[in-house]
Formats: sequence, structure tokens, C-alpha cells
Amino acid sequence: MALKAIIHKAGVSFSDLDRNIYADHELTLARHPSETEERGDCAGAAFWRRRWLNAPQ
Repeated sequence: MALKAIIHKAGVSFSDLDRNIYADHELTLARHPSETEERGDCAGAAFWRRRWLNAPQ
């Protein structure tokens, strides 16, 4: 029988007062049991970083 994915939910709020940008994001990640927790953390951080850097100027 195959192992099921582990679901992680996270939320983050960003604010940049200089650019007048405020953002709230909710993220759901599915991690296979063979993957490390650090890999899931990196995936979440990469998503938020990309989203934040691509925010309107």
C-alpha cells in the first residue's frame, strides 16, 4: 500500500510601506513521505519570494 502525502498549510503577510504594498497569502503544500521537511520549507519560501518580487511597483 502506498504512503499518502502529508499536507502542510501555511500563511504569510507581507507589507512594504515604501511601495504601499500589502499582501496576505495562504499556501497548501503536499509533501511525499520520502521528501524531507527542509525541501517543503524551501518550496514554500521560493513561492513567497517569487510572488513578493513580482509584486507591482
